[in-house]
Amino acid sequence: MNDNDIFYMDEYMKKHLAKMPEIQIDISGGKNMENNNYKEHVEAERYDLIDKIKRLKKFMKSKEANSLSIFEKDLLKSQLNTMKTYKHLLDARLDWM
Repeated sequence: MNDNDIFYMDEYMKKHLAKMPEIQIDISGGKNMENNNYKEHVEAERYDLIDKIKRLKKFMKSKEANSLSIFEKDLLKSQLNTMKTYKHLLDARLDWM
């Protein structure tokens, strides 16, 4: 990754992520944060997501899930993988702060 890539990534994040209504995005790594509200929000979101991942895994092992169609099972697997990816992104964001 070169400086130009970082610039475009920075601009993309400012343009798209800053539109999130419930939080303000500080892409400086938290160095310019006046308070920890954003970090606390990300930590709370991460813990909530971990709980949802655990519940989804438990459901996927249940008899009810076993009776779902192959298509629905594939959707659940995709959902779980997406949730895990999102958790990794939150982990990275917290490490960066």
